[in-house]
Amino acid sequence: MKIMILLPLLFALCGIGMLRAQPVITVSVACTDVNDGYLKFDSSNTVTSVSLNSYLMVGDAWDWSVMYNFATKAYISFPTTQVPAGYHLRSASLHFFVAAAYGNSQVQAYPSFEMSWGTISPNCLLTHVNYGVMLDPGDLNTPDLHPPLNLFNSYLPGWNWAEVTQFVLDDIQENRPYSQYTFKLQYLSDWGSGDDYLVIAPGGTTGNNPYLFLECAADESSAEDHLATGALIITAAPNPFRDDLSITVQGKGLGKAKLEIFNLRGQKVRTLETLNTAANATSLHWNGKDDQGRIAAPGVYLIRIDNSLLSKVIRVLKQP
Repeated sequence: MKIMILLPLLFALCGIGMLRAQPVITVSVACTDVNDGYLKFDSSNTVTSVSLNSYLMVGDAWDWSVMYNFATKAYISFPTTQVPAGYHLRSASLHFFVAAAYGNSQVQAYPSFEMSWGTISPNCLLTHVNYGVMLDPGDLNTPDLHPPLNLFNSYLPGWNWAEVTQFVLDDIQENRPYSQYTFKLQYLSDWGSGDDYLVIAPGGTTGNNPYLFLECAADESSAEDHLATGALIITAAPNPFRDDLSITVQGKGLGKAKLEIFNLRGQKVRTLETLNTAANATSLHWNGKDDQGRIAAPGVYLIRIDNSLLSKVIRVLKQP
């Protein structure tokens, strides 16, 4: 099985040898590209095909080759990552890329179901499940491990996310090898002739591979000891964010420090201000704009704070 585990900050910025010295570490866990895909089934709840390692289709459509309606559920899987000794999982979020949508066969329109009581836009749901090492027809009715999360009921192209901390904690505690989920619509189909489905980028797609973003914090005693030695601690919330990001910097006796925001190309986007980290904590906000007042594009940004002694970087995701 091909498994990609990306540790962009832990290794690229911190170094393996500094693992226990970091009060907060972040880990990106990439979606697998072997046991992910979607199931196609008919109105009798019979699976008619299994599509592995292809674009994740969520909704219903009309199959012109065999002239019948079908519905789909998408399945996605991540290797379960153990939290390093001396740390605890503070947050986990699942990030996925909505590539397209069809509503009554209209391109880039959200699915629309004509139900007996009226026309609705069904909610897109994310459900925590455990479907095993390979997607097969028997996984259609895999029981939910937790109640579904309501993601949206309108077309939101590009990157979207869901907070899944409790789900990941549950997988770690139960020693599951994977943290697995399904995407499905609130009502699986209206069995009409129009195409009503979402397309989500699957594992292995360059630049749009789904991933879990984990934030692990040092246990309280470790964090306090490290802060007492003069370290920098920087946190940002909410992460991901859309319009306003609250940034908190903690440090003792470090004097002035500069806080800057960069894109993944290394280009500086914004200089927020020069901080005086002699205080125990300083808070400020980023409104998502660059130094020229333009709204920054959605994507991943690096927030760096440094002075003459230390430098610290964290990663945040700006959503559309």
